Amino acid sequence: MNKYILFLFFIAVGINNIDAQKNLHKENISSNYRPDDSQIHPNYKVYHEFDTSSIILYEVNLSELQFLPDRDSVNFEAKARIHYALYMNYKAKELIDSGSINIYDNTNKGIDVSSLGSFPIKAKMGYSYVVKLSLTDLNNGNTNTRFLEINKLTKDTRQNYYMKASDNLPMIVDFVNRKETYHLVHRDTNITTAWVKFFQPNLKAPRPPMSSNTQNKRTVHTDSIYRITFKNGISEELTFQNQGYYHIMLDSVAQNGFTVYQFTSVYPFINSPMQMVMPLRYITTYKEFKAIINEKDKKKAVDDFWINISGNKDRARRMIGLYYNRVQQANMLFYSDREGWMTDRGMIFIVFGPPDVVFRDSQLETWVYGYQKNNKNLKFDFYKTDNPFTNTDYLLDRSPIYNSPWNISLEIWRR
Repeated sequence: MNKYILFLFFIAVGINNIDAQKNLHKENISSNYRPDDSQIHPNYKVYHEFDTSSIILYEVNLSELQFLPDRDSVNFEAKARIHYALYMNYKAKELIDSGSINIYDNTNKGIDVSSLGSFPIKAKMGYSYVVKLSLTDLNNGNTNTRFLEINKLTKDTRQNYYMKASDNLPMIVDFVNRKETYHLVHRDTNITTAWVKFFQPNLKAPRPPMSSNTQNKRTVHTDSIYRITFKNGISEELTFQNQGYYHIMLDSVAQNGFTVYQFTSVYPFINSPMQMVMPLRYITTYKEFKAIINEKDKKKAVDDFWINISGNKDRARRMIGLYYNRVQQANMLFYSDREGWMTDRGMIFIVFGPPDVVFRDSQLETWVYGYQKNNKNLKFDFYKTDNPFTNTDYLLDRSPIYNSPWNISLEIWRR
């Protein structure tokens, strides 16, 4: 984990007429799923600090910003700006709140550290919102735009909590390391206890896109349940030793709460042969996959598979780099109550690559591919599910029409 640095910030609040004319559901947000094409990769989290306002926590990697000589040519300085625009929903034209936050640094040129900070937005309890966040490197113009959904309908949703790491700074992501300690923060400083339900990890890979849309109903069983204590809204020291996910609730029979994911020790990265084996399920036959799983030397089995389908070691090396880079990116982009590569969006991302066009509404995300002749105007619709453990669970609308594009993409990987 990068070392975090706290910075003071300046915020300018006002209504921007350009923002007010936007329809967010018509904006192409495919750049969010093309991390290799972007120079800056901020992370954000929402926390409902008060009934009349919430805060946006942000993390900006300073090594991704350009440092230029300052006015006196004595120091090199990075300058960035986060602009936010708050709407009621993706189709709303009326702007509720907007503003900008400036970030400056002249001491960390060439150092891999992050700036961590926050700013308030005018989000009232009882409503849901969408906020558009645009980070711009003011020294070179590079921009990254993200959308965040804000659920402030009740006081028991996950955005009423946030996690602090052992350095006492907020966690922007919700996956944790078994070797570290954490504290959970809740907006209500009067709570004294909460319930934690632990669930075994979901390790089932999704079905191919041309499969039946009929879903086998997934039954989730609690593996264990225990209580934790709070003082002044801050929990006792917490550790998460077992792989799986931990759902934290104020009421033991409630569904809403905060979920912590403990995937692997180096998540979202891959560092073991078994972690290389499992994502091969998408591009192997059943016989091939079973043979690799049964091999004692799984690293050799993986290498042999790639050399066999690629024809030589040099091409195999390039294919391995491309494939597992997508796996790691899927882990970061699409994780929910399972690792990102195991989700429907992760599967399509790995096999077909980043989409050319992405449109998002409150319950639907549509991906469009048009860069391959054989897959021209290929479209995938992902529908958001009501999942108490995550706000990012999307299921693909499966169809037999994907049989040909899927097989063509597998041939591309295997030729």
